[in-house]
Amino acid sequence: HGRNFGAGADLFAACQWRIAEPGATFRMPGLAFGLVLGTRRLAALVGSERARDLLESLATFGAEEARAMGFARQLASQAEWPAIVQEARRVAAVLPAASRTRLYRTLTTTAAADASLADLVRSAAEPGLKARMQAYRDESARRG
Repeated sequence: HGRNFGAGADLFAACQWRIAEPGATFRMPGLAFGLVLGTRRLAALVGSERARDLLESLATFGAEEARAMGFARQLASQAEWPAIVQEARRVAAVLPAASRTRLYRTLTTTAAADASLADLVRSAAEPGLKARMQAYRDESARRG
């Protein structure tokens, strides 16, 4: 719910059950200051073309759009979340934990996860990250 950006949006993307409140928004601005975060995960969910459009434009997108493109799995008000948690527990109990782990590992290639981490580390290690982040924040504040 609320505004989700950067690492928060990437954390949302990493979840199996991605439930958004109808008023939620998402944005991944890291590339504005040289930080590669969540790009492969976003592309896996919404497709490479759509991910590139979102990331190049630093677009903010709402819950309805997130649902339509596959970033959010479902829209639900916070009042509905307890029932969704119960359903997630029911589904989780169907497979043994080891089988579910194997399923998720099979669906997400280790090579892609390793490459994403390597890209993040390399982008974060470039000199001047703190200054680039501050410049981004200053520009964002100036725009309002």
